[in-house]
Amino acid sequence: MLLSHRLRKIRRAQDLTQQELAEQAGVSYVTISRIESGEASQVYVETVMRLAKALDVTTDALLGMDEFEITDKEPTQAVQVGGDGLLGLDAPKQDPPTEQAASKGSRSKGQRQAKGRAKAKA
Repeated sequence: MLLSHRLRKIRRAQDLTQQELAEQAGVSYVTISRIESGEASQVYVETVMRLAKALDVTTDALLGMDEFEITDKEPTQAVQVGGDGLLGLDAPKQDPPTEQAASKGSRSKGQRQAKGRAKAKA
């Protein structure tokens, strides 16, 4: 279940409006609306913490980490924390590099070092 669905479910279970939750959490009701509608692709960690505290749940519960199970399936939601304090939700999958891109410097550091050693021996 996505953050948007969990937030709405928990908020409604506590019989709170978006405006009431916003006041309790110290965030804009527009922020809550954007998260619940799925419009927000990134959410500040601080915002998640404030919402969890206002709803009296853990951040793990709000992010669905308490539902986490190891499976062979690919995850349906990626949660990434960037250096800017943002959680990236539902990060798009990147296509593997093409052959042309691979030949233009997408080698790992170890591959570049090995190639350099091979050239030095030659």
